Amino acid sequence: MKKTIITAAVFMVVTALAMAGNEVINAKIKDGVYTSDHGDIHILNSRSNKKTVGLYKGVGHLLLSNFTISGRGRVYTGSFSNGKKIGQVSFTPQSNQAWKGDWKWKTTTGRNKWDGKWDGTFKTSSKLKGLHMWNTFKTDFGTLDLIHNPEGKVAGFLYKDGQEYFVHGGFSGGSQMKFYAYISNSEDIIKTSGPFDIIMDWDYGLYGTITSKGRQYSNIRGSENGQTVNITLQTIKNYKNRGLMHGEERGKVTISASLFDEKGRHWTHTLYKDQSNITYKENKEKQVDKEYSNLVNYNNGGKGYYKNPILNLNFTHKRLRSISNASDRLVAHSIPMKDILDYLTYKRNSNSFQNASDGRKKISNSDHTFWLSESNGKRKVRGYAFIKYGNNDKWAYFYTIQLN
Repeated sequence: MKKTIITAAVFMVVTALAMAGNEVINAKIKDGVYTSDHGDIHILNSRSNKKTVGLYKGVGHLLLSNFTISGRGRVYTGSFSNGKKIGQVSFTPQSNQAWKGDWKWKTTTGRNKWDGKWDGTFKTSSKLKGLHMWNTFKTDFGTLDLIHNPEGKVAGFLYKDGQEYFVHGGFSGGSQMKFYAYISNSEDIIKTSGPFDIIMDWDYGLYGTITSKGRQYSNIRGSENGQTVNITLQTIKNYKNRGLMHGEERGKVTISASLFDEKGRHWTHTLYKDQSNITYKENKEKQVDKEYSNLVNYNNGGKGYYKNPILNLNFTHKRLRSISNASDRLVAHSIPMKDILDYLTYKRNSNSFQNASDGRKKISNSDHTFWLSESNGKRKVRGYAFIKYGNNDKWAYFYTIQLN
């Protein structure tokens, strides 16, 4: 009986040691700031945990990928820059908070020949104030996850079309703050000179150009509070018309949406358009259910770019028997998105809005009124637009706004 107990205890100890050893071998270096042989290193892992970027002092960047080697465990390898010079590194995690590593210049030849040691130990995960690029920015081109050190170096990842890319560059202060960076699809491709792939001004949000695969994309916007918004045009209703028979009016309805911000028009889209003359009957709704999604950048701090995006909704009814131009029948309404986004992101509650009729709420500087609702932890805004050309020519349309 005693022998059995000792054997079981020994087995438990051996198993625990093996598990502990396995955890160390396969550990992944966590995000944060590390002390190292070459100063503080800022580390950020990609969402897939297959790629890692690092910043060290004002000197350069690290681009790494990781893999496991039988009998050795996980290893991080890749490139680093030091000014204009480029080298290679290999880090072996001792835990998720420490690594032992080696480095060499790219010009150093010979297998397993290194120019020095590069060990790291976790210091902190706290984000320092004033590092504007240490953020996630949703842009028209993709999502940027970035880190930023006090010396002005920036690195991170671009997520686009299901792919993740290395990003490395810097941030300049002064009267016009600017983010500039290279995009790379490999840890072996680290740049120290040449035209930047990303050049964007920063004013509590990003605005500029991104070049990818030889094509330049202009007027790219980005903000840490960017939201992909879904607009659904639900129904169109004719309350009253001047039809000569049976309360009917034939013609074409067009409803379009445009988003404007401090940089001008961001996007525009036709939500609905009759391709031929349609008969609209009094007090009858036409079911539409057309959806459109796009990015709305919003800076809720009240400073810089995108502090008050405006959604313009335009309604036109061109009557078949009218000789007037379609522009005479255009009704444009502006909807400040600040209040709507604050509600959808739980920064405001429905009782903070002024009441309108039929359970609707008012939003500042808008002719539209809104039903505010919440279901299964998700909020929705339903808009009501009333169009009055005259006492015998009245229309309405209903739409919803939600976060994707």
